[in-house]
Amino acid sequence: MRLPWRPLLVCTSAALVSAAVPPGPFGELAWMALAPLTLAVQGASPHDSGQRPPAAAASGALYGALSAAGMHYWLWGLSAFNALDAVVFAAYFAVFPAVWCAVVAWLRVRGLRWVVAGALLWTLLGVMREHLGFLSVPWEPLSQAQSGNVPLVQLASLGGAPLVTFVVCLGNLAFAQALRTRDSRWLVELCAVVAAAHGWGAWRLAHAERGPAFSVGVVQPAAEPSTGADALAGLRDLTLLAAAQNPELVVWPESAVRSYSASPDLAAAIADIARATNTPIAFGSADFGKYAEGGAIAEALPTLVGEDQIQLKNQAFLVLPDGTTQGPYTKNRLVPFAETTPLAPHVAWPRWLVAHQRHGMSGDAPGLFEMPDGRKLGILICWENLFSDLAARLVRGGAAVIVQLTNDSDFRGRVEPAQHNAASIFRSVEFGRPTVVASSSGPSLGIDSYGRVLRVLGPTGARGWMIVRLNTASGSTVYLERGLLWLWLSASVALAMVRVRPGWRRWKGGVSV
Repeated sequence: MRLPWRPLLVCTSAALVSAAVPPGPFGELAWMALAPLTLAVQGASPHDSGQRPPAAAASGALYGALSAAGMHYWLWGLSAFNALDAVVFAAYFAVFPAVWCAVVAWLRVRGLRWVVAGALLWTLLGVMREHLGFLSVPWEPLSQAQSGNVPLVQLASLGGAPLVTFVVCLGNLAFAQALRTRDSRWLVELCAVVAAAHGWGAWRLAHAERGPAFSVGVVQPAAEPSTGADALAGLRDLTLLAAAQNPELVVWPESAVRSYSASPDLAAAIADIARATNTPIAFGSADFGKYAEGGAIAEALPTLVGEDQIQLKNQAFLVLPDGTTQGPYTKNRLVPFAETTPLAPHVAWPRWLVAHQRHGMSGDAPGLFEMPDGRKLGILICWENLFSDLAARLVRGGAAVIVQLTNDSDFRGRVEPAQHNAASIFRSVEFGRPTVVASSSGPSLGIDSYGRVLRVLGPTGARGWMIVRLNTASGSTVYLERGLLWLWLSASVALAMVRVRPGWRRWKGGVSV
């Protein structure tokens, strides 16, 4: 009986990419994770003709579903996540690899070169997945798996995280082609590309710019957000400890308090802490739209208006020692189905998929706060760090430091926070700005503008504080100035070659075109 070796190769790829992403220490596996899938689609030897596009699409769909389950199993930590949700999630993740495999197989069938084109297509699909509105899933495992590879990550200053994705994917396809054709020249070229990328990154790190120092205290309460006196007392105690080290700013995490805008007593208490420590405090507050004006706290709202009518605002504020307040910054990009219900009221989502209709209220202004010395803070809340356009807007607005406020406690473990925080490393390198990650349950991070993690406050679930001293050099990067121009130009050239090559072959054979 013949073994189903193609499905086995697909499963191997899914297992490798799942092992490569954070928090595991196996990021190097990403350089070979796609090779088994590629061999299954394109053929494992010179005598294997490979799969036709429809069969290749099926292989890609299988890979997408299995890798989604392997990388994001932490979703089961959410109490509302169920088997039907998992099926929908896996099916959506299956679409993009299915398209990629079908196109790569089509290129092979047409006799076209597919290694570079395949890497470009994988990168383009990843970028597309970041810009699909409420269907956006801005997570690309090949690049995120390299978040700990500091020299390689420097490529993001040139072409963003997609450039890292492209190089790693190109390495995978070159490796697969070497195995498929038994031609060692592919390995030589692969080694040259990898060495050049790492060499340039090492050079950039050795010539890192220096700028004014900025000392930030991060408070990690490891507690649920509340308006209660005990929770605020805990924040105050940790802030006093951090303030003893004379930081220029103290940061509390996302939703550190609730209903700040609706509670004058809470506002006065936080102003007292800022005054007592003589330190500005940046913090997040979960607020509840028009119902907050009456002072109703979160726990009471469902009994007053019905849970499906709650209008959530996820906001950030900066309170200065003189008692003045900047903000709010209202979160621009809400999490679909968690903070907002997409397409409501035009689409009635089934209850098995959307148990509670959330009517979140998003903002559109960037989160820029100004410190007493004139330096600007750029605020991102929760998963906004996954979207490079939001960080770019902050830096163009003058932000010297990116401050990410997050609360990952709902996911009950260390896997999701590690994957979430990896994106902040890329945002720092892409735009040349240090990032402070203030997490409610950890780990909180201090990241310099070259993607080096300077301080970690962990492990997940730990309560405490830390001081991180950042270098605030404010230079620009190629990615900040040019964005993904390299990708659009490369894709255009590749598309032109696909259109020209068949005609070129016919012309060489004496047929007029």
